[in-house]
Amino acid sequence: MISPDLVSGIAFWVFKALWESRDETYKLLSQRLSQSIFYASKEYQANYISRHGFIRQEEFRPSVPLAKLYISPSLVDQEVPAYPRNKSSVCYKEIDYLNKLKLTQDGNSLFVQHKHLIIKGDSGIGKTTFLKKLGLEAFSAEEDSPSGGYIPVFIQMSQCFDRDINLQNMIEEEFKTCGFPEYEGFAESALRRGKLLILIDEVDVIPHQFQDDVLLKVKSFSDLYKSNKVVLACRKSLNTKMLTHFHSVNILGFGSSQIQRYIQKVNQIQNKESVSAATCQEIWQKIGEKDKGTRLIVHNPFCLSIVLSLYQASAHRLSGRTILYEKILSNLLRTSISPGTLDFAYKGSENLIEARLGILSEMAYVCLKSGRSYFHKMEIHRLYGAIVQKRSIQYDPAIFSSIREENLN
Repeated sequence: MISPDLVSGIAFWVFKALWESRDETYKLLSQRLSQSIFYASKEYQANYISRHGFIRQEEFRPSVPLAKLYISPSLVDQEVPAYPRNKSSVCYKEIDYLNKLKLTQDGNSLFVQHKHLIIKGDSGIGKTTFLKKLGLEAFSAEEDSPSGGYIPVFIQMSQCFDRDINLQNMIEEEFKTCGFPEYEGFAESALRRGKLLILIDEVDVIPHQFQDDVLLKVKSFSDLYKSNKVVLACRKSLNTKMLTHFHSVNILGFGSSQIQRYIQKVNQIQNKESVSAATCQEIWQKIGEKDKGTRLIVHNPFCLSIVLSLYQASAHRLSGRTILYEKILSNLLRTSISPGTLDFAYKGSENLIEARLGILSEMAYVCLKSGRSYFHKMEIHRLYGAIVQKRSIQYDPAIFSSIREENLN
């Protein structure tokens, strides 16, 4: 048998889950098989870090280790009263207000309090990054820490296109990929012993007609293996009321202090040296306080990274806001708008993405230029109609009228 002293990180927890279970499947394990599991455990950790441990975004080339850039976002219980809004309210100021009242929480405190969590938020706000960071922390955590003693399994629901999903099979596949012998038995053992940290992402991307069925399966699975930690991430529009034993929180993004720390980290990575606080403050003044358009979106980490990229590329000044909004929308389009939502026939072109992007980027520019954060649904319909008429686009009004309101938030 391999000495436990030689096993570190995920391999230690794998062995611990395995040997404590005393399952019949493993009572006759040979030295050779135990070594295979040991090396597969190390491969599992390396595979997880390779797939989920880096920021892979156009603004960061080459990819940046997540730990180097990560800033913990502000999270808040859904029942916490919101900051009083007005037509020109700025999101990072709302977050500052909640932080000041000590109404926000961090991920670690939530992890201690709840075994089953739902993290809700807008596109680009950091839900996926938050899940990946939880998994990375589990590898280096001590057993008595919030994420210690758990093997992280990251499941991306965007790969599912129907209601016939099997979470246990998806977990088994993660172990199979890394060469685990008897991976089915091991997954079953780890689940029964409550040794898994199951991170489920992008549930809202599943076709709308299958979402209730999928959530019901998540509920049944988490009820059956309730000793495991389960964290689910989705947009706020997804109705998760059936997950009664899950605690739901909103991920708000960054307040002003978090934005400034993020600016400092980005500049250090891009310049490969320390950046003065005065330089970071100057950037913050321009993008967070003076610029009317960008200050509405810099609380969103994804949008903030694009703003900073364009700021650096244009010699420390912001120009071409249409380019900014088009760049943001081109990255969020496939996740923010459900497939088939805007099925246009573009005159002289069959590029539907190009048609969607052109319309949505112009809508975004007009809306953000107005300085308002919220619009009535009818205002969006009218703006849409004016833009498609201006661009001479043929479309089916019946399709657009069926757009769910949450896709326009």
